[in-house]
Amino acid sequence: SGSTPGAGSSPAGDIKRGGVARGTLSIITGKDPHPAALFIPHVVGSYTYSRLMRFKTQPGVLPTEDRYRAVPELASSFEKVDETTYIFTLNPAAKMHNVPPTNGRKVTAEDVVYSYQRYSEISPNKANLNNIVDSVEPSADGTQVTFKLKAPFGFFLERIASYQDLWIIPKELIDANLQ
Repeated sequence: SGSTPGAGSSPAGDIKRGGVARGTLSIITGKDPHPAALFIPHVVGSYTYSRLMRFKTQPGVLPTEDRYRAVPELASSFEKVDETTYIFTLNPAAKMHNVPPTNGRKVTAEDVVYSYQRYSEISPNKANLNNIVDSVEPSADGTQVTFKLKAPFGFFLERIASYQDLWIIPKELIDANLQ
């Protein structure tokens, strides 16, 4: 039966989730998307590092109304307190990869704050968020992070769901120079 690629199967048979993708991209200069100015490291970073939010995906065709819909990834939920305050509650099951130097530890609000600070200092795209974010603060128990915006910005959730910006990268990985 001739299936259409992208419609849940491939010419070689049913699509199987998981595994390893192998290939060559000549312009990747490292695994750290924060300082990268090029598009391809950002795309690779979006498959390597998680974000608080991501764009909705599903097997098969995504309905038009769901395209570019921001949904939680590392966050389990978010609350828009007012026009300039967003509180993200982290998914309690979210953990770093179970290899050194993170060894499967729990993701915390401090990871988000560290990643935002690093992004806002070294990313060539830092204006994407620096122009709209006033502050990022962790909760005392490390389970929530609060973003205060400089002014109302209707596309804030979509901005942090973008593959170009706020990847949550553990400090241990940067400190160990494993990027």
